[in-house]
Amino acid sequence: MKNHHPTLYRYILIAVFFMVATSCKETPNTTAPKEEVETATSEKTETMETTEAACLGRFAHNVYFWFKEPNNEAHRQQMMASCRTLARESQYIQTVHIGTPALSDRDVVDDSFTFSWVVTFANAADQAAYQTEPVHLKFIEEASHLWEKVLVYDSEEINIP
Repeated sequence: MKNHHPTLYRYILIAVFFMVATSCKETPNTTAPKEEVETATSEKTETMETTEAACLGRFAHNVYFWFKEPNNEAHRQQMMASCRTLARESQYIQTVHIGTPALSDRDVVDDSFTFSWVVTFANAADQAAYQTEPVHLKFIEEASHLWEKVLVYDSEEINIP
């Protein structure tokens, strides 16, 4: 595991938030229904297909998981299944990205985690409601035995004129 400066995580958060914020067009503030989660060709990441209106997540919830057994394929599959269910059934999540580390030689990249879960919500109130949503609690119950460490970075969008 690499030894990283604590501010590295702030840079990661800013980069992820920027990618989420710039990947969506400005549209009216409405929520659209989510479609099925599809596996990307590389099978390394999964994205949830959404309509443009759903890209208005103003609150980003970035979660990084370190597994107890990072190379255990059965555990990886169990995590993916639990994430898919959570993504499909949550009434608050607007967009989702499930990923694994992008391997890099760069010292500023922390690739020590096993899985990432980046979701957006319309606002902080929706994110707070998600925390006690039954499908989220079920996810924690089903999957928490897989990880030894979790780091969460939440941020709210800044409107830049």
